Amino acid sequence: MAQSRASEIAEFFRECLKEKGLKIDVVTLSPEEYENRTSMIANYAHEGVVI
Repeated sequence: MAQSRASEIAEFFRECLKEKGLKIDVVTLSPEEYENRTSMIANYAHEGVVI
């Protein structure tokens, strides 16, 4: 249920960004996925590509 809601929110942001002409992808992660990918996300954030 929570993942479904997260997907809906991600899709909403994708559409908003698309309307503004911004080429940014939105990804959703479960808490477990987040834990496993924290360093990867930090690296992307350092490069300015993760919001």
